[in-house]
Amino acid sequence: MGAAEVWRIVSHSVSVTTGDDSLWSDLLANSAGALIGAAVGVLGAFWVAKREIQNQRQDAANDKETLIRKNFAYFAAQLRDVIKVATRQAEHYETFAAALMANSARMPFPVIVPDTGFQRFNSSFAHEDYFFAYLDRFGFSEKAVEDFTGICRKVDYLAAQSVEAKQVFARARIEQNAREQDYRALLDTVNRSIGALWLAAHQAGRETDFERGLTEYRRLFNEVAKNHTNEEGTDLRMVEVMFREPLKAFLHQHLHTRTEAPELIGQVVEAGKILGNIRFANEGTAGDFSRTAAKWREALSELTALSAEINTRVKYR
Repeated sequence: MGAAEVWRIVSHSVSVTTGDDSLWSDLLANSAGALIGAAVGVLGAFWVAKREIQNQRQDAANDKETLIRKNFAYFAAQLRDVIKVATRQAEHYETFAAALMANSARMPFPVIVPDTGFQRFNSSFAHEDYFFAYLDRFGFSEKAVEDFTGICRKVDYLAAQSVEAKQVFARARIEQNAREQDYRALLDTVNRSIGALWLAAHQAGRETDFERGLTEYRRLFNEVAKNHTNEEGTDLRMVEVMFREPLKAFLHQHLHTRTEAPELIGQVVEAGKILGNIRFANEGTAGDFSRTAAKWREALSELTALSAEINTRVKYR
């Protein structure tokens, strides 16, 4: 029975009573109105509370979606940055290896791209939020899990190889410097011997074509050392072409006429052996960097394909 029907019956009952009962009629009317108002108020409050709960749930859902969207977009952006940095570094490794093979007597410095992208990626994505953001976009499946962990493994590999490449170069550079010092020390000994021969001949007044020829080679050595030395060291290939090989040929011409020639030839030949060791070691270093670049290219090919798919699922709004 509705509130209106209750009111009709109560009003009819009151209308047949005596005039003294009009007070009861007013009381009942006020009570019924109050009850109806209270019922409407309760229903209104319930509706408002329900609506507020629904809004809060919707806001929470929106906030969660926004967080997932931002995490996934950040993941995608960091992966793109890693690929960009690693691609540039692979190119520099290839350039370094090619330059070293072209002139294995001299070791240039490879260009090192700052690897902050690797560090930022690894430090950011240790958190599971990025993992779940990835799964939200790709679905919770064995393939999605494997793809995500595969991305992390490849970035870890590139980061580790970046450190290893620096260490390989540092060791090679130390060995190069040591061998180059030995090479220069032998040639310095040769130059001192040449100077002593010239001085003795000059003081005795018997300077011959042999002493004059040696003096010219000594001048050439100093010229080459001056014009072909920079922060990477002396270009030993130029020393070889312009000084050591021509000097060796000159000494062979006087091998049987001058007693000093065999000793000088022995020193020059020994310097050539050291240079051979330098070339061999540098060619090995070039091979190391060439293989590293090839492995980076392989990893980057896979990362690039995954990144392209990831980028299609990024939502900025």
